[in-house]
Amino acid sequence: MQKILAFFLLAFFSLKAQDIIVQFSFENGENFSVKMEQNKAAQDFISRLPMSFKLNDYGGKEKVSHLQNALQTPKKSPKNSEYEPQIGDFFYYAPLQNIGLFYTKQAYIDGLYKLGEIIERDGVEMLKKQKEDFILKAEIIKQK
Repeated sequence: MQKILAFFLLAFFSLKAQDIIVQFSFENGENFSVKMEQNKAAQDFISRLPMSFKLNDYGGKEKVSHLQNALQTPKKSPKNSEYEPQIGDFFYYAPLQNIGLFYTKQAYIDGLYKLGEIIERDGVEMLKKQKEDFILKAEIIKQK
């Protein structure tokens, strides 16, 4: 019995330690990849894939999309000192149920959770080029 329990615990913890890569594809075939974080909100987002969503520009700093259903998050949001948003971050803003991607530097605000980060530098450039609303498709492409 102890061996079986140990096996299941080992399997559970090794699953949590996997690197998950999500590919975001534009309708024109261009794409970029995001290495996902290992947190509750990111895991909830991953569980909903594949999915497509429409993004628009917000404030000349980020591309955002509203989710119909909120992502699961810890009861307490990270403090400013725990998460400093970076260019290329994929994020969730809980108060508005928005997911988004930063293409310029952004200050931390309460309720912001990092879901992942763009791996390729040209992914940020692809986002900057989008002047109109656009659709991205997200799907898991790699689990290590």
